[in-house]
Amino acid sequence: MIVKPRRSLFHEKKRSNLYRVFLWICLILAGIWLINQVDKGAIQRPFQASPTPTRSINSYKTEGDASFTAGQLEEAISAYQEATTINPDDIDVWVELARIQTYSSNLLTTDAQRLQRLQEALDSIDNAVLLAPDESMVHATRAFVLDWLWSATLLAGQDPKTMLAEAEQEATRALQLDGQNVLGMAYYSEIMIDQQKWSQAEKTIVTTALRGLRERVGK
Repeated sequence: MIVKPRRSLFHEKKRSNLYRVFLWICLILAGIWLINQVDKGAIQRPFQASPTPTRSINSYKTEGDASFTAGQLEEAISAYQEATTINPDDIDVWVELARIQTYSSNLLTTDAQRLQRLQEALDSIDNAVLLAPDESMVHATRAFVLDWLWSATLLAGQDPKTMLAEAEQEATRALQLDGQNVLGMAYYSEIMIDQQKWSQAEKTIVTTALRGLRERVGK
């Protein structure tokens, strides 16, 4: 005879699985820890944009050179100014910035704007002088800036003769440091013309032209 098992009058309660409860507790604690780490910045939020990589100084110099070649002087100035913030001890950057600032003054419309831009150029080249007081190109460029600043000041109704004399001293210093500095010779001859020293200017121009021709033939 088959005896069927008796059914319980009431359903029995399922016993809690201790391992499952322990797992949930661990997950909750891990979630709390993860949120704290994100808030502290130790862990980045998912899908957060990565920081923009810092551009190199050569990148800005290349951009500045390209803009200058294209005649976009304001863009060239901005690029070189960015380069100075990356490495304020780069002499070539300060020299090139001062040179472009000087050229760009010719494109400004008022005397006040031109004088301000040339004063900015003088500040730039003065930084280079502090970094490299015995560098020929630094003094040559400072002579160039001072000569243009003198011309702009003269057009504004002033006559700063001492500025032109200082420009001559800078050009002379550049040639003492490097007698082969062709740009230094060119700047020196320009200053001589402004001082109406025609014979000295003519002699320097001829010397500069001959040296430039020799360099080109030698290449």
